[in-house]
Amino acid sequence: RGRLGSVQVMVVKHIAVLAAGVAAAGGVLALWNAVLSELARRRLRLGVRMVEAPLPSGGKVKMAVYEAGEGDYTVVLDAGLGMSALSWSWVMEDVAKKCHVVALDRPGLGASPPLQAKGWLRRVDAIVEANRAVLQAMGVSKNLILVGHSTSGMHVRLHALLHPSEVAGAVLVDTAHEGQLDQVEGSSVYNSYPPPHVTQTKLAKLRLLWHTGMFRVMRLCSGPTFWKACTWFPPLFVTLRLLDYMGRAAAKGVLQNEKILGPHFAPDKRQRFSDEQFSLEGMEGMITEHGSQRASMEYMRSLQAMRPRKMGTLPLLIISRDPQKGAGGGLYSNAMGDPAREGQHQGFQMEQVALSEAGRRMVVQGAGHGSLLFVREHAIQTAKGIIETVEEARGRTAAR
Repeated sequence: RGRLGSVQVMVVKHIAVLAAGVAAAGGVLALWNAVLSELARRRLRLGVRMVEAPLPSGGKVKMAVYEAGEGDYTVVLDAGLGMSALSWSWVMEDVAKKCHVVALDRPGLGASPPLQAKGWLRRVDAIVEANRAVLQAMGVSKNLILVGHSTSGMHVRLHALLHPSEVAGAVLVDTAHEGQLDQVEGSSVYNSYPPPHVTQTKLAKLRLLWHTGMFRVMRLCSGPTFWKACTWFPPLFVTLRLLDYMGRAAAKGVLQNEKILGPHFAPDKRQRFSDEQFSLEGMEGMITEHGSQRASMEYMRSLQAMRPRKMGTLPLLIISRDPQKGAGGGLYSNAMGDPAREGQHQGFQMEQVALSEAGRRMVVQGAGHGSLLFVREHAIQTAKGIIETVEEARGRTAAR
């Protein structure tokens, strides 16, 4: 019995030492992650102009703003789901040669701090309210040419609907449509609409993994180097399976974006893109905007915002991807996706032309959903369409 008692004491001591070691390693990992995160946050906000504005509904909003060019009309660039103003970098460069351009980082995205508000829902009306408040604080509140990509098309349409006197023209770049709610949901963030409890769970899980430093470990273990190590030492595959169970798919998604989209940025912007992608605020922003899509689309439906001539005679340009290339054209290997879904998307694009009596459409050959902004040759065509819309609005004003 005495010997058995000694063994038990030894086992307990070893477990205590192991637990202390794990706790110490976890603390070091969390501290390492916190330091690297703060350095990235400072890099993102270095030299960036921040504009703070009161919100009509109460509270304040602060956004990073990027301004270039000059002119009597202001082009306002609003990025797609979970993306920052950086996604417009090629387009902004070309448009600024002819016009005054403003691009915004929505709260929590890019260099902008998260919005201090209760709950995580980011419905379209709240986004428009925040964007408009910042623009007014900048002294930009008339002769606006609103440009939205993807889900931000809803922001553009709602702004024009609620404040028509401020908007001189609109450009919808391969934008979302409320009719997507009637489709069978897919696996992409652009055609899936998770219920609130799923979004809440995703946010809680992300924060836990982030603050413990485990998300950074997942990112390191998702690269080609660790995969090679697994082939040399197969037991490491157990680590991958454990990390997969914990949520490694999100880290793999970040790496995929960096790998596919990163090279399309100018060299001086690639580090910024990496910092934006791998930030807690940025990933929270993506999750919350994704989780808010259904509420936004249902709200737009309640306003009958897709009814023909809802935008009157406003100069309106619909820029669409190539139907032969599909959503991923120009960027992703699985470019085409589901032909039936692509056909529905193209039908939705045509329907948006009817929103204005002055509506027209431009299809960019060879382009996919993202490449309209990220691939230089396609971004040039997008910028050209925006400039033409500015000229159309200017000509209309001169004719009055």
